[in-house]
Amino acid sequence: MIDRLSSKPGMSDRVAAARQRLAAKRAEESGELSRGLADLRLASGLSQKQLAEKIGTSQPVISMYESGEREPMLSAIEALAGALNVDANSVVKAYRKNG
Repeated sequence: MIDRLSSKPGMSDRVAAARQRLAAKRAEESGELSRGLADLRLASGLSQKQLAEKIGTSQPVISMYESGEREPMLSAIEALAGALNVDANSVVKAYRKNG
C-alpha cells in the first residue's frame, strides 16, 4: 500500500519525510547514538524495497540484513553505504547492533 501511495504525484517526498521522522523518533526514544540498519534506512527516507532496488538486491534480503538473519558481504556493505549516504563503518556498526 505504501508503494502505491508513494507512486502518486507529490506523495513520494511526503512518505520519505515520514520515514525520516520515524527514524528520528526511534533514535530519540532509544536514547542511543548507535543506530541499526533499519534506522539508517528510515533516516534516508527509503523503504526496504527502494533500498533493495538501489543496491541491486531484493526486499527480503534487506529484511534479513536488518533483522541480523543474514550478514552482508563487503560488496553489499559498500553498496548499502553508498545508497544510505553513510560510510561503510557506519553500516558495519549498524549491522552489529542488529545481530
